[in-house]
This record gives sequence, structure tokens and C-alpha cells, in this order.
Amino acid sequence: MDNTKKPSSLTGIFIATLVCLFGGFIVILLMYRNPGGGQGFSSVLPTPIPDSAASGNPAPQFTAQSVDGRTVNLSDYRGQVVIVNFWTTWCPSCVDEMPVLQDVHRRYADQGVVVLAVDIGESKSEVQRYLSANDLDLTVLLDSREQIAAAYSIRSIPTTYIIDPQGEIDDVHFGSLSAAQFEQYISAASGSR
Repeated sequence: MDNTKKPSSLTGIFIATLVCLFGGFIVILLMYRNPGGGQGFSSVLPTPIPDSAASGNPAPQFTAQSVDGRTVNLSDYRGQVVIVNFWTTWCPSCVDEMPVLQDVHRRYADQGVVVLAVDIGESKSEVQRYLSANDLDLTVLLDSREQIAAAYSIRSIPTTYIIDPQGEIDDVHFGSLSAAQFEQYISAASGSR
């Protein structure tokens, strides 16, 4: 007579679950230590913003041409809250956000808030067609060589930087914003928290 206990099926399931959890932990750890991995892994962790484009640091300066032919320098707006929104005409979330951005431009211009919509990588004619078709008159800058996007380390669009009157990045928002969110960011950046 054999008195040894045989493992129950529940014990086997428990052990298999632990092995799977441990294996998943190892995969996540490897992706974290080596984002992009070389093994076909892609990082599921967000790419950190470089220190130069992080909240509390001076906003990277730039000069760009607007769609209407003006030369715009970010430094010209020192003393004002500046919203720098990175977008394209082919991005659905950007297109959905554009009427809200237009409304913010019209609503806050008399309070010294500047909206700069930076189009990434598209031609002037493409952007002009889009603006005309959608009755938009906010300041749109052309970043055809994507130099401004690189300075701000743009990884997804829309991305919005809120710059305070001292020229420092007050906050960064990834994804589209509602009118209420813009209002909160403007209030915080202007010091009326």
C-alpha cells in the first residue's frame, strides 16, 4: 500500500499559474531594462520626456513660419501664457481637438493667451486647405523639417505644452484636450490657481 499523497489538480493549476506570472514578470522586466529590445519586443512603458522639455524647465526656443507667411519666434511671447499644440491634418484626435483649440484662441486672446498650433511635417498647401475648409484662423506654424517636434521630443500627437509667462514649461498634456481642461491649464500657468 502506497501512502504518498498525489498532488490534486488544484495544486497543479496553482503551480502553473505561479509559473506564468513569474514568466510574465520576467518579460516585463526585460522590456523595461531594454526598451525596443532587439528581440522583437516593443516597450509598453511610456518614453520619458527629456529634461529639456519637462515641466519646470525653460521651453525650447524656436522660430517658424506661419501658414500666412509671418516669422514667429516663441521668445516674442514672453510675459504671456503660450499654448504650443503639436498636430497634423491626418491625425483623427488632432482634427477632433482643433475646434476646441480654435475656441480657446478666440476666447482667451484678449487675456494675453497665445495659441500656436505646430503642424508637423506637412506642406503649406495641405495645411492651408485644411484650415480653409474648417474656417480656422488661429496661428498655425509649419514644422516641415520636424525640428520643433524634435526639440520638444514629440512621440505622439496631439501633444500640448503650456508655457507660463516666464517662458517655462508649466505642464504637458498627451492626447486631445477639452475646453475645461484648457481652462484649468491656462489658469494654472497664469498663476491664478
